[in-house]
Amino acid sequence: MKKILPIVLVSLLVAVAVFGAGCTSSTNNSTTGSTLNLAGSTSVQPDAQALAQAYMANNSGITVNVAGGGTAAGITAVGTGTAQIGDASANLTASQLAQYPNLKPQPICVDAIAIIVNPSNNVANLTLNQVRDIYTGNITNWNQVGGNNAKINVVNREQGSGTRDGVQKIVLKGGNFSTSGIQQSSSGAVKSYVAGDANAIGYVAVNEVDHTVKALNINNIAPSYANIADGSYVIQRYLLFVTNGAPTGLAASFINYTLSPAGQAILKAQGEVSLNDVPGYVSPTLTTTTATTATTTAATT
Repeated sequence: MKKILPIVLVSLLVAVAVFGAGCTSSTNNSTTGSTLNLAGSTSVQPDAQALAQAYMANNSGITVNVAGGGTAAGITAVGTGTAQIGDASANLTASQLAQYPNLKPQPICVDAIAIIVNPSNNVANLTLNQVRDIYTGNITNWNQVGGNNAKINVVNREQGSGTRDGVQKIVLKGGNFSTSGIQQSSSGAVKSYVAGDANAIGYVAVNEVDHTVKALNINNIAPSYANIADGSYVIQRYLLFVTNGAPTGLAASFINYTLSPAGQAILKAQGEVSLNDVPGYVSPTLTTTTATTATTTAATT
């Protein structure tokens, strides 16, 4: 991969009870009985659901529940014990670790963020700087980037979204989004809005792109599997499973399965980049009771 994305940390905790109220804080992430709860990023949610279906098919009597809510909500859920695994599409923040100091992130795959427009838009490529200028409000008309004379309708994700955090860090270089534009609460809502507006621009996980929207090349590099794996497509991040303390019991078993060849094949079929295809990545040692975290790198700008 071209550069390093250290496993350091995202913003804003969202106090959300994903699986119900009344749960107390705990650093024990082992499950009781045969039920495992995951919650968090809507970008990770389809991947987690595919993994859960396969895992349950091979483990009779086990129930794996997968909920969305966003990365920040998933971190809160795992930190307070309402979920055993938090799904995250952004690194942990210092404030999250300050509140939940035992959080342990485990990369499960590499995911790219696609910059999407309506299929009728004649723009096919933007530079990273142009995307930055659009989202900071310095470029406001498509004719400034080779398109039609039309106002750019910017679609953004809500605070606490891991995908928004990735765009802010990788594209905006930590700068601030323009306060104008449309805000949506899920990747699906962003895609639906862009699909219905000829002048809109948004961003979603690359595996959520379908015929209803068009993914732009960035710096003349398409968000293809090979370009994501080798780091040449620069808007990318690791997707994470986060536990409160080293994972044990059913949580460890599920993470081990995710990191196994079978689990990585499922993620690859989902459109994610397998860790096994990332140059230089060393997979952690798998055991039946714990899943160790690894020092990892991922491409960014």
